[in-house]
Amino acid sequence: MKQRNLKRHFLIVIAHYFIGVLVIALAIVLPATKHILQLQRDIQNFEADLESRYTKAKHLRKSLQELDQVEAMTLKYASSTAELDKGLEFIQKLNALAAKHGVEQNLSIATHENKSHPLVDTSISKYYFILAFQNQAPLQNQLAYMNALEQMEQFMIIDRLSFQKQGSLTSDSVILRFDGIVYAQ
Repeated sequence: MKQRNLKRHFLIVIAHYFIGVLVIALAIVLPATKHILQLQRDIQNFEADLESRYTKAKHLRKSLQELDQVEAMTLKYASSTAELDKGLEFIQKLNALAAKHGVEQNLSIATHENKSHPLVDTSISKYYFILAFQNQAPLQNQLAYMNALEQMEQFMIIDRLSFQKQGSLTSDSVILRFDGIVYAQ
C-alpha cells in the first residue's frame, strides 16, 4: 500500500509541477509571447513607414536636383517663343534676315488665341502667330534664308511650303510660299 501511496504521491507531485508549469506558461510566457508578436508587428509597420519616407525623400532629392534642369529648359522654352506684344519687332527681324540673304519678302502676320489649328498645341501656349510668307529670290538664297530661319531662337513650324518658278521671273529666281507658326507669350 505504501507503494500505492508513493505512486499516488508521485503523480500528485508531477501534477503540481505540471499545473505550476502551465500556470507559469499562461501567466508569464503567453503574455510575453503576445507582447513579442505585437512588437514584431510594430517593427514591421515602422520599417514600412521608414521605407516609404525614405522613398519620398529620395524622390524629393531627385526632384530638387532636376529643378535646375527644369528651370533651364523653361528659360530655353521662353526664348523659343515670340513676345506677344512685340509682333512688329519680330516681323522687322524676319525682314532684316530676308534682306541679309537677298530675298525679297512679302509677309503678313495674324495673332491667334486658343484657336484650333492642326499643328498647334495650345497646352504649350494659348497664343501663336501665323506668318504668311511669299518670298522671291534665287533658289540658293531661298535655301540659305530657310536655314537661317531654322537657326533663329524662336521655334517656327513650317506649313504649306511650295516653290514656284514663273516665266516672267529671271531664270534662277523662284517664289517660295509657306506659312510659319510661332508660339507667343
